[in-house]
Amino acid sequence: MKYTTVSARIDSEKAAAAKAILDSKGISVSSAIRSLLIQIAKTGNVPFKI
Repeated sequence: MKYTTVSARIDSEKAAAAKAILDSKGISVSSAIRSLLIQIAKTGNVPFKI
């Protein structure tokens, strides 16, 4: 399996707030993003309203 790196720009305050929430749940930011992208690839849709 080949891997790629994904990067995103986000306001540092929002990133810190999200990281704190994920940390409290024992999930890294990387794992959360990976899970989101896997879900999108499996379902062909975004799992929340845009």
